[in-house]
Amino acid sequence: MHEALVHNGDFANYHSLVEYLEQRGRHPLFLTDTEVAVLLFDLLNRKYNYPLEYIIEAKAPTTELDFDRLLPQKQEIYHAIQTSHLHGSPDGPWFFYHCEK
Repeated sequence: MHEALVHNGDFANYHSLVEYLEQRGRHPLFLTDTEVAVLLFDLLNRKYNYPLEYIIEAKAPTTELDFDRLLPQKQEIYHAIQTSHLHGSPDGPWFFYHCEK
């Protein structure tokens, strides 16, 4: 309970994200993109125990040249995260701000 997440924007794939969450036992109540963002964070943080770096990668995958510049070990880890959470990655014009205490 020491995090804050601020979301601005819209998820183009909102309905597929809701399906992704519901398949994993998370059910949005208020039908907003921000609620979905928080539920995604909660799923990756508390259920899968991902460190923040992996949560960011699952939500906003590294692509193209930036991915090629990663160390091979990071590429392997990030590829596994991207593959596992492809349908749980938001798409569209948005950004997150996350802060920890």
